[in-house]
Amino acid sequence: MKNMISVLLLTGLLLTIGLVHAAGGKALGKVIEYHQNSEVAGRGACIQMDPAIPAAGGWACLYTNNALYREITALLLSGNATGNNCQVAWSATGEWGEAVIAWVSCYSPGK
Repeated sequence: MKNMISVLLLTGLLLTIGLVHAAGGKALGKVIEYHQNSEVAGRGACIQMDPAIPAAGGWACLYTNNALYREITALLLSGNATGNNCQVAWSATGEWGEAVIAWVSCYSPGK
């Protein structure tokens, strides 16, 4: 009985963490990895940042259904190439627990 209660409490805690995480958030830092994978339909670039994005594996991904797909793709690639600071926001998580990018803002480190 004691083990069952512990399991239920742990399950509830994990579900709560997942719901809070899925609610979305923002991360500010430098894009340290810019990843493309043509084998995942509907998904464009995925990034990792420093400090890490609080999502599965530290990943945030941009999907092709985003209205600003081309603009955000260019901004992420530029942020990675220049070392600019970027803020990434998401309101959902994807199939693998990655943050689904909603918008991005990048700026020079001196500003």
